[in-house]
Amino acid sequence: MQHENGPGLMSVHTGLAVSTDGVHFQWKGDILSPSEQGWDCYAARIASVLYVPPFFTAFYDGSASVAQNYEERTGLAMGTDLRHLERVTVDGPILVSANAPGTLRYIDALPFRDEIYYYEYVRADGSHELRLNRVRW
Repeated sequence: MQHENGPGLMSVHTGLAVSTDGVHFQWKGDILSPSEQGWDCYAARIASVLYVPPFFTAFYDGSASVAQNYEERTGLAMGTDLRHLERVTVDGPILVSANAPGTLRYIDALPFRDEIYYYEYVRADGSHELRLNRVRW
């Protein structure tokens, strides 16, 4: 999809493909597109999905422009099925680093006894590190 900022620039969407055997997939289409405006109007890339009946909770990496590539922040979308996710974080990301520019991305939520989150976090010196956080159900 061409982004309105000019030719060659692409916006980042999340699509869904399903498979019963892990080899052959059926394309279901775009399930999370960048918003029309705001903090995630360039990228909306799902990093992790948790299913706690009856809802799917999707953590996604969002950014406002290609200039924020490598510096995305985490948004949240929810729905009763993966084809109809609604943004919960319309006005801003749900998770950010305390360090500028606020990068917190690639969250991976693993339901194991407690919920365990791995994510990339920007440090005060601008480097990125992988972190672990455990959140009780």
